[in-house]
Amino acid sequence: MVNWLSAHLRQWRRYVRYKYLKILRLKDTPAKVAKGVALGVFLDFLPIPFISLLVAYIIARLARFNAFAAVTTTALFKVAVPFFWTLNVFTGKFILGPGPAPPPHIKTGALLHPELFFHRLGLPFLVGSVINGLLAGLAVYYPAYYLLQRRLAKRSGQKAG
Repeated sequence: MVNWLSAHLRQWRRYVRYKYLKILRLKDTPAKVAKGVALGVFLDFLPIPFISLLVAYIIARLARFNAFAAVTTTALFKVAVPFFWTLNVFTGKFILGPGPAPPPHIKTGALLHPELFFHRLGLPFLVGSVINGLLAGLAVYYPAYYLLQRRLAKRSGQKAG
């Protein structure tokens, strides 16, 4: 069991490193690639689970970001989506407060009742997803831009020398 897990973790690490190097080697401006990466991370916080790759591609093309970087980053961070969505609920509840008491006609344990679900989880989740997505996108953009700029300068120095 341990060997199986360590082998899969090694494969996953190699795959992530391969995609990271592909993004670094993209022939586009560092700003466009970094914006694509930030968009991909941002979209993983939003509640669009089945169409997020398509949305990443469309938005990146419309905004003239690097579409490959956006789609690849969205796909790579899919493993962290449960963590992101949990963080969204906590952030939303922190911003909005605990929420209203359930109406008297709804049983307290009926969390799946649409009215109660929206007030207790839906609205905090949506608020938290936008806030966390923006913060994560910004947090990823600047390091990505710096790494891409550094790689571009290094590549330009090698060609000139």
